[in-house]
Amino acid sequence: MRTRSLRLFLLGLCLGAPVALAAGLGDYEPIFPTNPCQDGWAACIVDGSAVTAEPTKDAAGRPLPSDLRVGWFDLEATAALSPFVELSAYDGELEAPEPPPEAPAPQERSGGDEAPAAVASNNNGGGGDGGGQATQGGSRRDPGGEPAAPAGAGATTTPSGRPMFTPTPVGQGSDLAATPTTTVQPAGGTAVAQLDNTAAVQPVAPVANDSCDDLVALEPAALMGRMLPGQVKCLEGRLNSAELQTEKDKISRVLMQNAEAAGNKSEWERLIKRHLEDIDRSDPNLCFKYALHLSRGGVGRAWGVIKWADYALENKQQWTGSTYKARVNALYQLRAEAAVKLWEDANAKMLAASGDDRSKLEADEVKLRGMAKDYSREWLDYARAAGEDIKKPMALCVSTAGSKKFCEE
Repeated sequence: MRTRSLRLFLLGLCLGAPVALAAGLGDYEPIFPTNPCQDGWAACIVDGSAVTAEPTKDAAGRPLPSDLRVGWFDLEATAALSPFVELSAYDGELEAPEPPPEAPAPQERSGGDEAPAAVASNNNGGGGDGGGQATQGGSRRDPGGEPAAPAGAGATTTPSGRPMFTPTPVGQGSDLAATPTTTVQPAGGTAVAQLDNTAAVQPVAPVANDSCDDLVALEPAALMGRMLPGQVKCLEGRLNSAELQTEKDKISRVLMQNAEAAGNKSEWERLIKRHLEDIDRSDPNLCFKYALHLSRGGVGRAWGVIKWADYALENKQQWTGSTYKARVNALYQLRAEAAVKLWEDANAKMLAASGDDRSKLEADEVKLRGMAKDYSREWLDYARAAGEDIKKPMALCVSTAGSKKFCEE
């Protein structure tokens, strides 16, 4: 048993592969290189001996991979060592490339410049061989066989004799309807209108429609933020003169949508503030949206966040299902975090003050801390009841109350 194991070990060592009874074909790839020669070929002749993918042998007869440059055991150079071997020459015969086909020689028209005249004479029953060729060419392009314009008439003609029409290039105001300005009278034929396309027709500029009578027609432009300035001005005038509150609500919403879609944040903020304060504050979606917008500002907007979050909570019954849970939880969070901002700002001012000012600021700090503690606890209670994550409201509650026991009761 020991002898068999030793033989397997020596065989694996000689072949340069791991000893495994269930080796795949990929395990033997290093033993049979695809390109062992220095010049990149799969086989070559070195000193009269062939070098292929088959393993070679050193001076003692031990097998080696054919691309090995130095022997493993004797460190002697192998046939694949030298890096100065040039690329082997290719002795095979190359097939001569086929010559390209010769282009047919152009056929000269008989009659030269008088080919159009030959067409005319052939149509009247005359013409020789040259006239016959011209007539055959003209019959394919001009079945009617109309006569050509005479030389010196100033008209560019086709080989069949018709006046050549040159359309106005696209982008230069062409309306695809040219106006005939001159008439060419060929000898013995009917008059042909010569088209003049040199004068480009300028495109008509769109007329700005500043009308705002139809709100439904303005909604697509408002959704893309592309209402015209005249339309916006017109809607502002309608809003100021409207008597019904429902009409004011509709006009204001179109203006808000247009400003938001156009990315004009300052104008949108002005419009939504006007809508909520002067027109209608019963929509919890708008109140929530405005409170969320204000929460991205500093401590100076914290009171606005609390105000509009409270208005949204007053009408939260308009939401249902998962929307109700998510938005009510978010409103409690906005209100609690705004209160914490106010408390932290009051605390920083109190610590920086002295004397009588400090006493007044201490009272403000205590009041704002109590508000932050209450709002944080309300957020925590709702998150627990609704099955929301309580990690953040718990941390906020503990930081404002200063005691974990208050938040766990």
